[in-house]
Amino acid sequence: MESVMTMTQESGVGDKVRVARKLAGWSQERLAREANFSASLVRKVERGRAPASPAFVAACARALRVNLADLLEQPYPRQTRDEQQVHAGVPEIRRELAAYKIEPDGAMNARPERELAADVARASAMRHSVNLGDLGTLLPGLLADLRLAWHSASGAKRERLFGLLAEVFAATGQLVYKLGYIDLSSLCVERYEWAAAQSGDQLAVLAGDYQRAGELIGTAE
Repeated sequence: MESVMTMTQESGVGDKVRVARKLAGWSQERLAREANFSASLVRKVERGRAPASPAFVAACARALRVNLADLLEQPYPRQTRDEQQVHAGVPEIRRELAAYKIEPDGAMNARPERELAADVARASAMRHSVNLGDLGTLLPGLLADLRLAWHSASGAKRERLFGLLAEVFAATGQLVYKLGYIDLSSLCVERYEWAAAQSGDQLAVLAGDYQRAGELIGTAE
């Protein structure tokens, strides 16, 4: 059974698509043609009877020439205590994304690389399983720990730590996107590109190019 939050999101997005379509003076059939989706799906989404996939919303935003965020209820509303807990780590994530280059004070010692790598692997597993609750709890401290670690490292170890940091920025980007924080999702792409460039891993750099392409598509630019 769909959660109340999911049903509310789908209905809200559908209503925003309907309003934007009417403001443009378009029929459902024209929006379907311009967005390259079926008119049946447009009708169902507008009525809240079908999910508005990211691809659908992005296509409608491009066709209607509106910002993606204008069609989304973002950040998504918090209807339960669990949902409130998922959002609770976002202020600290925002702070770490802003302080990403700032050198920490010397009062703390960096955690061992193997411990950090294990936590990054945990974060990646949570990301792929869409375990947002535990991921949101893990990420703020992990971002801070990696910032401390790379500042106190050099050479190959520093590059490896930047590789781990890039993975964490990717996981963070997925979390905040799914929670509806589009501004932070865009910032995570920038931070990923920066960390990947420091890692010496060309594959990670190419993955950053892929993320950037997805960012441009998702924002309908």
